[in-house]
Formats: sequence, C-alpha cells, structure tokens
Amino acid sequence: MDDIKYIEKYKKQVTKDINKLDSNLIDEIADLIATKIAVGNSFFIAGNGGSNATAIHFREDIMSLRNIFKVKAYSLSETPTITAIANDFDYSEIFKMQLENLMDQGDVFIGISCSGKSPNIVKAMEYARRKGETIAITGFDGGEIAKIANNVIHIKNKSFEQLEDIHLVICHILALCVREKLR
Repeated sequence: MDDIKYIEKYKKQVTKDINKLDSNLIDEIADLIATKIAVGNSFFIAGNGGSNATAIHFREDIMSLRNIFKVKAYSLSETPTITAIANDFDYSEIFKMQLENLMDQGDVFIGISCSGKSPNIVKAMEYARRKGETIAITGFDGGEIAKIANNVIHIKNKSFEQLEDIHLVICHILALCVREKLR
C-alpha cells in the first residue's frame, strides 16, 4: 500500500510541474528553433546520464523534421569522441571542444541538465553563448546554465527521475510545436 502512495505522489508532482510550464516561453523557444532551422543553422544538444539520453532523443525528434526542411542537428554524445577528449584533456571539456570544432556563428546549443551545474555543460554553454543561441533545460535551482543561457526552461524540482521525465516531455512539446511552425 505504501508503494501506491509513492506512485500517486510521483504522478501528482510530475503532472503539477508539467502544468506549470510556461506555454508562451515554450512557444518562443519553438519559434527560435523553427527560425534557425529555416535559415540553415545547426543544433548541438548535450546532457549527462539520463539527460544525455534525452539529448539523443530530442536530436532524433528534430531530425524527423527533415521531410519539411533540411535539418542539421547533432548530439554531442559519441563515446569515442567523449572518451578521447576526457582522456587527453579533461572530462569538463567533452562538449565545449566538440563545439569549438563544429559550431558556426548563429548556431544553437541546447544543454539539458537536472542540476544545471555539470562543468561540461557549463563550459559548453559559456562557449556557445559567444557563438550563437543557447537554450538551457534545467531543474533544481537552475544552476549555472540558467544564468548563462539566452533561453531557459527551468523546472523547480529536485528529483532527477521526475526532472528527466519532464525534460523529455518538454522536448516532445518543442518538437511538435516546431513541426507545426515549419509546415
């Protein structure tokens, strides 16, 4: 019976957080993404752990728009690249160094981080902010990336599991909104 109470509490909190999402903000970010796709800019998406899985999934959702527009979207999660940079330099450089090689002026970096404090996401966000547009999808208190990014979707929640669920919902909503804007 205690498990049922926990399940209900989890569902209630996730639903509450999703309902608090600012639809106008999400629409503005979807406009930005659609505009950047229409003019041919590239997208780079990164996260750690579960957020990395969300980044990969979001990249695939963005790439599914290719039947409408040519889309250049990349997840910065290739294991050989990450391990080479981590081994030869430092783990905190794994995303920034990829951006240094790939990102052009005006491109977009999307950092997904529950805490917003992961050094590798922070460094990538700082670099990307100087080159183009940045979007942070974060939780907890927003962390450093919420202070750096041009655009921030912040969920005030401290549960990694709940945040990962909500972040994926946000990415799905963004992808659907972008698809409609590009039609």
